[in-house]
Order: sequence, then C-alpha cells, then structure tokens
Amino acid sequence: MADLAGIRPRSGTVAVWSTVTGAWIDTASMDGAYWATNLRETVRFEEAVRGLSASGHTVFVEASPHPVLTAAIEETLDAVGVEAPVVVGTLRREQGGVARLYASLAEAWVRGVPIDWTAAFAGHGNRVVELPTYPFERKRYWLEAGSPDTDAATAAIDTAFWELVESGDQAGLSAALGGDVAAESLDAVLPALSSWWDRRRSGATLDAWRHRVVWRPVGGSTPEELSGTWLLVVPEDAAALAWADALAARLGAAGARMERVTVTRDRFGRDALPSLSTGRRETYSGVLSLLALAEGSVAGRASVPWGAAATVALVQGLDDAAVQAPLWCFTSGAVTTGSGDPIRSAEQAQVWGFGGIVAAENPNAWGGLVDLPTAWPDPTDESPAWARLVAVLSGKTDEKDIAVREAGVWGRRLVRAPLGGAEPAGSWQPSGTVLVTGGTGALGGHVARWVAARGAQHVLLVSRTGADAPTADRLARDVTALGARVSFAACDVGDRDALAAVLAAVPEEFPLTAVLHAAAILDDAVIGDLTLDQIERVLRVKVDGARHLDELTRDAELSAFVLFSSVAGLCGVAGQGNYAPGNAYLDALAARRRSDGLPATSVSWGHWAGGGIAAPEIEERLGRQGLTMLDPALAVRALGQILDANESHLTVCDIDWDVLFRGRPHPLVAELVRAPREIVPTDEPAVGDGTADSPAARLVAALAESGEPERRRRLVKLVRGQAAIVQGHPSGDAVDAAKPFRDQGFDSLTAVELRNRLTAETGLRLPATLVFDYPTPAALAEFLRIELVPGIETGADTISAEIDRLEAQLTNAKADPAQRAATAARLTEIAASWAADVPFSTLPPAASSAPATAPDAGSGIADAVSSASDDELIELIGKQFGIS
Repeated sequence: MADLAGIRPRSGTVAVWSTVTGAWIDTASMDGAYWATNLRETVRFEEAVRGLSASGHTVFVEASPHPVLTAAIEETLDAVGVEAPVVVGTLRREQGGVARLYASLAEAWVRGVPIDWTAAFAGHGNRVVELPTYPFERKRYWLEAGSPDTDAATAAIDTAFWELVESGDQAGLSAALGGDVAAESLDAVLPALSSWWDRRRSGATLDAWRHRVVWRPVGGSTPEELSGTWLLVVPEDAAALAWADALAARLGAAGARMERVTVTRDRFGRDALPSLSTGRRETYSGVLSLLALAEGSVAGRASVPWGAAATVALVQGLDDAAVQAPLWCFTSGAVTTGSGDPIRSAEQAQVWGFGGIVAAENPNAWGGLVDLPTAWPDPTDESPAWARLVAVLSGKTDEKDIAVREAGVWGRRLVRAPLGGAEPAGSWQPSGTVLVTGGTGALGGHVARWVAARGAQHVLLVSRTGADAPTADRLARDVTALGARVSFAACDVGDRDALAAVLAAVPEEFPLTAVLHAAAILDDAVIGDLTLDQIERVLRVKVDGARHLDELTRDAELSAFVLFSSVAGLCGVAGQGNYAPGNAYLDALAARRRSDGLPATSVSWGHWAGGGIAAPEIEERLGRQGLTMLDPALAVRALGQILDANESHLTVCDIDWDVLFRGRPHPLVAELVRAPREIVPTDEPAVGDGTADSPAARLVAALAESGEPERRRRLVKLVRGQAAIVQGHPSGDAVDAAKPFRDQGFDSLTAVELRNRLTAETGLRLPATLVFDYPTPAALAEFLRIELVPGIETGADTISAEIDRLEAQLTNAKADPAQRAATAARLTEIAASWAADVPFSTLPPAASSAPATAPDAGSGIADAVSSASDDELIELIGKQFGIS
C-alpha cells in the first residue's frame, strides 16, 4: 500500500463493475487500499456476472491471451436463465495476432453484436460490396432434379392446395377448384379447413415423435458354454456377495474360470483393481460388475450414489488398462417389465443410464445391462432364466439390455407409440398452484405459459435466481396475461430444507395440485475425463431435486407429478455420462410412484429448440448425432396428450435412429431403424451389418482390388472426409492429413464421434483412444490400411504403426521425471539390442558421431545408442526397417 500511496486514480469513461465490492465502482476509488483488499478478499466473479446480467448485459468479452473464464461465464448465465447470451474471447494460445482478434470480433458479429468495422479496415482501401446471388467457389448447393413420379406430383398438388388454404387466398383456391366455387363463398370454410389441416399435420408430427419402452421375451434356453477367464467385480455388500456367489457357481458350471476382486467403499477409484496390473488383463473373456448393488452415497457427497460412481471408476480403470473384454453391469430391481414387476431401486437405475453412454462412447468394450430379480440367488435352481442369461453372456444373442426374472429373460425395446387420431380418455385440467422447477429457464418458461393457458390459477416458478432472473419480468407479464397469478422462488432444489420452505409458503387459497420438475444442468465430458465434481453437480439438480419433491409432496392431493427426463437416459448420447444416469433415475422414480398409487409421469424428451441448458456447440454436436430439435409449441402439445392419457412414461423425440446408432447396432432400436436387423447369434467380430452392400463391405472390396498407392489415398480421403463431417467442414480438404488431430481442434468428444463414424465405415472394432493412438489423419489411415486388408502389411508396416502409436502415447503421457527416466532407459535398452547388427553408417547423426577408432564396432554402436535421445532412437529404428 505504501508503494501505491502516491498514485491517484481518476474516474474513467467506461463503467466498471468491481469483483471486489460486487457492485458498480468509480475507478477513482481504485487506490492502493483497493488493490490490497483485492489481494486479500475472495474474487466475486460469479456475483459480478450475475449482477451484470441482471442489469441487462448479454454480451461478455474476455480480454486475455487465452480464454479461461468464458466457460464459467456461460455456466453462470445459463444458471440464471439468460437466453442466447454472447460470450467470446479475444486472443488464444499460439494465436496472438490481429487475425485472431478479428476472428473473435467476427464471432461476436455473427451472433448479433454490432461491430464498427471501419476502424479495422482503415487505410487498407477496403470497400463494402454486394454479395453475389450465385454459389461461391463453384460449389453446388441445389437439389438434383428427380425423375417424374406420380406420387410426387400428387403430393405437390396437395401441398399447393393447402398453401392456398393457409394463406387465405380465396381467388387462387377458387381457380384451383376449377372455378366451380365462387371465391366469396369460401369465407365460411377457409378457417375451418386451415384449422383441420394444422391439426392433421401437427398430429402426424407428434405421432412420429412418440415412443415407449416395451420388453420382449428372449427365447431359447439351449444350454450354452462359456470359456476363458471372467473377472467378477464385487462391492462389500451382503446382497451383492450373495449374487456373486450364485453367479460364480452358475457361470463356473457353464465353463467359465471366475476371478473375483472386491472393491471397498473407501477405495473405488479408477486404479482400484489390482488384477488389471497382473499382466493378464488382455485374457479376460468378460467383466461382470455387481458394483451397482451397493446402495448409499459416496462419503462426503450425498448427491453421488456409490454404486454409480464406482461403476464410472471401473469403466475408467478398464480403459486405462486397455481391457477390451465386454463389461456387463448388473442391477437388481432397477427396471420394470410390466405392472406386476415393480421398481425396487431407482438409485440403481442410474447405472442403466450410464451404461447407454458407455455403449455410445466405446461399444467395443461394452457387453450390456442385466437387471436381476430381488431374490433367487440359488445357483442350483433349474429356472430356464439361468440358461438364457448364460446364452446372453456367451454372445450367442445380440441382447444388451435384459431383465432376468424367475419366469424368463426379457429384452428392452423402444417402439413407436402414435395416437393415430385417437382421442385421450380424459383431459388434464390444472388448478390451484402448479409448481415448475427450472421455471425461469427457456424450457420452464414454455411450460409456465402452457399450464397458465390450460387454466392454472397460480404458477409457482422455482429456480436458483427466482425473480432476479433476466427472463422473470417478461415471463410474469405473459403468464398474467393468460389469466394466472405468478410467483417466483429463488431455491436450490437440491437443498431439501430450502425446498420444503418454498412448499410451505404455497398460499392456502391456491393449494399445490401439480409439480413439473424441469430443472437441469449440463456439464458434458467423455467418461475418461469425468470427475466426481461433475457427477455431483449434475445429479444434485436432477436427482436430488426429484427425490425431494417426491418425499415432500406425498401427502399432497396432486393431479400430476411430471418429471422432465431425457432420451439420453435411454439411448446413450456420447459425452453425457453424468447426465444420463439422472434421467434414468427419473424414469424409475415415476414407475415407483405409480406402483405406490401416486401420480407420476416421466417424459424422456429429445432436445428442445429455442435455447436451454445446451450450449450452441452441444446443439451442433447433437445435430450431427441425429437429434433434431423439437418445436416448443408442439412439445407442450405432446405433454398435454401424455397427461390427458395419464401415461406413466413416454419418450418424445425427433431422432434419426440410423444416424444415432451408426456403427453400433443395438437391439433397443431394432424396431425403429429403417432396415431392422434380425437378432440372431453370431460369432463375427465386425460391428457393421455384415451385408455385401454395407459401407464396410464395399470399402474392403475396393481396397482388395486396388494397388498400394490407391489404398493409401482412399483411406486418407476417408479419414479426412469423416473428420470434416465431425467438425462441420464442407469437405475433407479442410483437414490436414499430416497435422495432429489435437492441433486441428479435436477434443475427447469429437474424437469419440470420429471413432464411431469410422467404425461404421470400416466395420472394425476400433479403440476408444483411436485418435490419440494415431495422432494424424495419415497415421490413422495407415492403421486402417493394415487392419482392413489382411496380409498386406510387411514387418516394417507393423513396426512403423506400433512406433507411431508408442510415440503418440509418450507425447500424451503425464509422467514425473523419475518415470520419464525409467521409460527412457528401457527404450535405450531396446534400441541398443535392435542396433547390435546395424551398419555403423546407418545410425542417426548423434549415434554415428562416436569415435571411429572404437575397438569394438558392436559395443561402439551400443554406446552410441545409449547416448542417443528418444527422437534419435525412434529415427534409428525407422531407418533399420526402411520406415520413413
């Protein structure tokens, strides 16, 4: 303070919000004492963002060498329900020039921020020109004309007719009818026709969106045999131990060699399986996890179920150890196959949600999900269900989601559930107070307006910010205009006491009659990067909020208890390993409430349009995976249909199932894909559909008929093309074949997406670490070349590919100096052994610089190799085998 005492700040012309005081500040007060306080006190950054947002600011620019705060700003704005905020940086690491600054300005500009470009181009002689009306760079974007088709012609006539009806063009409609009807006589029928057509068209759309879960019996009980060693992962839990004993006995009788490892409550991290470091990890025929059977929370993290967290850690550990054996996760009473089979554990259902994400991110290492009955652990029981379970584990069926019951085994399917024009038996009429969580967010706002329009007397909107949300004023006006009273409550639904206080304050004249739980947050990451913090953050809102609402309203006279779930909890969307479990919990909670005689409806939604919890880049990624956004106006109509029909669980989504499950066929959607696959036993390792017309079969045939240069060219083009699709480029020309994927913007999620696309195109079982093991498009194409055409590789090819993979692993490895030294020493020994007979003249420069008078050429070479760097050793091995 003494050093700064002589400095006298002045008032600035730009308003400043202080992260020290948490309010607007006159910069004249930013003296030495201010900065001393700044060093001592907590930085109130989140409070500053919230305050600026509340004062109407929607554009945030981080001026820094590299954006580190933009994600935190977006998360805060999302939490307060800001619709379509603009958050950009300025410079980026390794991109510190004017070009990067202009690119950041452009990012803001295309999102609606006014930019004065005259300053940017001053002195350069630039001028504004009109854009041409033809395609740029001779790239065609026009649809090719199809051949004449009678059905198409009829459809065109129908379309033209209904366009005239919707536009109210009486003269045009009269002419279309042949002039037999006077234009003025159409006044009375046009509104009715237009309304009928709108209902019919939107009804068809809603029917296409509606799906439900059903369970099909898995036939066949022919005794099957298992082989190899199976790893059984068991928690310290009495129920799990009983099932472990039964499974070990029954599977052992079927021929499996069972190896058991126990995971303790206090040590369940990704390194908790000592057997994976015994050198036998690649010999497992399968891995069976009973971790989900252990209920209760992780110590110190009440929102995180131990069984689900331990399962996440198990998947991470298996991946770290490069175990590619199929993982089967067991639960007990986590799903219901019908009205006589109630849910026993909604908590365990979270592993079903997580399992779908494993299947999406690493299908090669996934076996499936098995729900066991709550009793029946006797391995001597001759129930046919045992034989069918063994058949499923043996790979003799394609089933992946099964429920084992004493009467048999059931496989889960998702099927279409159209209304087909049928009218619901009832009509849900809201009254009194309707509570909506996440009420000030984009989705909650749509729901609030809808319940008000349906007749709710009082709409209670609960969110973290309540009435301070930027959307609150407009939302209040809209709801009031629809005839309802509106109240806001600032409450963290994960806080049971706070939520209880909100419910206690519901006015007596408007008793609580309905609950709609729409609160949620996203914190996407691939499974390998997931942390307990990320899991806790997401589950606290989704799961804890639902559980608290369930517990606190059981005595209320509710007409509806609606849980906004997600299709991610059913189908698996890569990157949502912490989001999907919570949605599976909601589905199970609704079923359990129904069995308890309480109202409950869970809707597994697709992605709503119009803003929400997903950032634009996530929306773009979901679009590439086949998810089309839902029109909110139609989505709330679908919700009305569901409540009118008193449904327990329905899925509402617009998904191209062939795209979402591209390269990973799954029985769950066997009745939805355009070319349904017959579920038959198979011993084939390929992932593709196996037909001669499949992309993989055509690719292999083309490679077999091509010469070596053409094979390489074709595969490099394939990799570049698929990488371009993942990144949204117009063609593979935008992807540099020699440049590392990381340097071209690939992260963990896009790496998974590229792997899945290449799996579909090649039919190969590709590792989850594909992009990191083969870090450039050229290296990846070379790996595919060797794998796709057996017998073409030479010894040099194989060694070259393995050296590339080793180099990538060394580059990406996080090791301390001691580990690096030990690794370097081992590499030196290997290289020295290989170089024993290498002509001295072929050694790399550092190695060949040894004295020419060395008494022993072999020992001289070995000494030279010992002193060579890692890069020189790799170069040496490459030269020895003719690898460039």
